[in-house]
Amino acid sequence: MYVAPDKTLQPRASFRGFQILSRSKRLTNLAHELMHSAERRSSTSKRIRETEAEAVAFVVCSAIGLDTGTTAQDYIGLYGSDTKLLVESLQYVQQASSQILNAIGADGGSAPPA
Repeated sequence: MYVAPDKTLQPRASFRGFQILSRSKRLTNLAHELMHSAERRSSTSKRIRETEAEAVAFVVCSAIGLDTGTTAQDYIGLYGSDTKLLVESLQYVQQASSQILNAIGADGGSAPPA
C-alpha cells in the first residue's frame, strides 16, 4: 500500500521486485498453508493435499466475503483434481474450514481470545 496524493491508501502491485499480495490473496495463502501443517497431511498424496488445502482456502475466504475469483478452480485444476476427489474430501474440507472460521471468530460466535 502507498498513500496517494489525495491521502487515500492505494494497493501496490510490487515493491522492489517483490509482489505485494492483496488482503484476500494473503488470507487464501494462509488458509492453504495451515492445511499443510495438519496431521492428515503426511498420509495423503500431494494431489489430495493440494486439492484439500485450496478447497479449504476457498471456503474460508468465501465465508467471510472475500472474492478469490477463479484462483481455487485454477489451482485445483493444476493438480488434475476433479469433482470426485472434492466429493471424497468434502467432510475433511468442511471440518478444517469450520476449525479455521471458529478460530478467527467468523463462525457467528465471539471473536477469538487475544
